[in-house]
Amino acid sequence: MKKAPPTMFLNSGLHIDQAPPLHIPLRFFATAPLFMVMTGLALSLYGAALHGDQLDPIAVAIVHGIMLGWLNMVMWGAMYQMIPVLAGTRVKAIWLAQLSHALLVTGLLALMLGLPDFLPWRGALLLTASVLLPSAFLLFLLPVGWALWHAPATHPTVHTMRLALLGLSLTLLLGLLFLLEHQFGFLAMDRQQMVTIHASWALFGWVGLLIIGVSFQVLPMFYMMPAFPTTQAKQIVLLWLTTPTALTLALMFGQDLQLILLALVPLYGGAALYGLHIARLIQQRKRKLWDATLRFWLLGFACGTLALLGLPLAILLQTDLMAPVVVLFSMGFAGSIIFGMLYKIIPFLVWFHRFSRLAGLAPIPMMEDLVPDRLARTHSWVHGATLIALSLGWYQFGGVLLILSGLFIVVALWHALTQPVPSLPQVNGMEDFAKMFENLNKPSAPPPPQT
Repeated sequence: MKKAPPTMFLNSGLHIDQAPPLHIPLRFFATAPLFMVMTGLALSLYGAALHGDQLDPIAVAIVHGIMLGWLNMVMWGAMYQMIPVLAGTRVKAIWLAQLSHALLVTGLLALMLGLPDFLPWRGALLLTASVLLPSAFLLFLLPVGWALWHAPATHPTVHTMRLALLGLSLTLLLGLLFLLEHQFGFLAMDRQQMVTIHASWALFGWVGLLIIGVSFQVLPMFYMMPAFPTTQAKQIVLLWLTTPTALTLALMFGQDLQLILLALVPLYGGAALYGLHIARLIQQRKRKLWDATLRFWLLGFACGTLALLGLPLAILLQTDLMAPVVVLFSMGFAGSIIFGMLYKIIPFLVWFHRFSRLAGLAPIPMMEDLVPDRLARTHSWVHGATLIALSLGWYQFGGVLLILSGLFIVVALWHALTQPVPSLPQVNGMEDFAKMFENLNKPSAPPPPQT
């Protein structure tokens, strides 16, 4: 083992000393791959349901397994870690994160088991989900929102996080409304219309917005790029957030295709502006190494571009093209970037909490030793194959690959957490230091001066 040198995190002016305990983010990171495995198993067994009605209960359960069990799970854990570090303020009552996590896991399990018509008590399961999931969201939103709104930092990432929380709140309200309407049927609103509004806020107002906002700060930090221009960052966020708002209005007051396509224009303007600046920053980075984590980011950008190019075609043609568009945006754009960040965040968290205090005192591993790059590199190929399979509608095969992809994160966590922590070397204390002088003779008095 080598002594770990100072890292980019420790020299970046971040508030690392305010980070939460290690078990807070890791419980979310460790649960996400379990839901990936569960969702992959459902895809392998029941993937044919995705070829039919998009509102098929099995299809809805699989989609929420991906969105809530994988993407949202990691994003919650990352926000508990990033807010103190990036925004400079602690999340109050951090112990509530454990309760929020438990409610999210049990509520999502109840939802996924209650949606398909497999169990006789599905009504009770859906009612349980309608109580547990909002409770989990509230226990996350209240302390995290309070911390963000009182954060001293003024970086665009902090402002974007605040707006993304609003998008998550609207997603929650729409999802809860849809769940209750599914049980009791009290709305005359078209269900497909409700699903589209719900999905637009989930994908654009929460997942996409948060990833873009976080990238303003973590990309320059991870890969030694120039800082993202503040003015352009604010413009991108404003344009991006305009689309789910306009799309909601267009769907609520008529389903005219021209209005729907017009609502997408700000999104494309923001995406184009973001892409131009990101491409320039990647070219100007000081750290020229093309490691696997950067490949995940580039794969995410490529999938996001393909998804945005295919979206208007899916709307105009009214075909099954919408399914691969959603796959490319959620699992391709968001999922790839989340993997890229996890392979940076996991080794850093473990190194900081377990080894940083030993720096200079004992041989300790470098962060690169905690999660080998070859593991992330192999995972990037598996993830790419998963996206191809699911985009082409090969859901059974894609489900198997998704299971394998989740296991890669389990291995990464296991490899980082099982690294042995050396003990502190024994150092003589003050008592040992004093004993060195016990048997010394006292100095004799100097002779009187002669006159």
